[in-house]
Amino acid sequence: MTYRVSRGDWEGKADVPVALPRWRSIFREGGIQNVRSDEEIAISGATPKDEYFRVRAEVKPESEWICWIEMNLAGDYNEHYPKFNRNTMQEDEFDCGQPSLLYRAEIKADEGSEYTPVVVFISLWKGNQNRLMPVDETITTAKDVFDEMSITIIKPKPMIINKNRIEQQDVLK
Repeated sequence: MTYRVSRGDWEGKADVPVALPRWRSIFREGGIQNVRSDEEIAISGATPKDEYFRVRAEVKPESEWICWIEMNLAGDYNEHYPKFNRNTMQEDEFDCGQPSLLYRAEIKADEGSEYTPVVVFISLWKGNQNRLMPVDETITTAKDVFDEMSITIIKPKPMIINKNRIEQQDVLK
């Protein structure tokens, strides 16, 4: 999610608390202020349009982490989360469809290790608060949004700096 959305600043649009309710509630409660500390890292950003995407975070080697990923695909309707509910005569106000899912992985930052986050909760916005519920049969296609997901611990390659290019840039200023 973007920084603005995590703050509830939908840039001229209505607030959409159902989009990523767990992230939103943690951010608003002051649990994560988009500032890195030794104890927590918050990484946010809009989903890129490419087929594959990567997110990188620098962590201390051999440190241990619990990684949470919240995912929601707007308009992902099914019989349990329809656009229009004929029984209640209510429309999905935010065009959300199925609620967001929370994935979890416990990782240790050992080079070469790979982890696969698993879906553990439904993150649902009800009555102005976030509710975490076990994943059940009401969730269908939302579980299949990602073909694969993994966290791989790598040692970054050192950056090679071209001294001539830096000198040229200084001259151009």
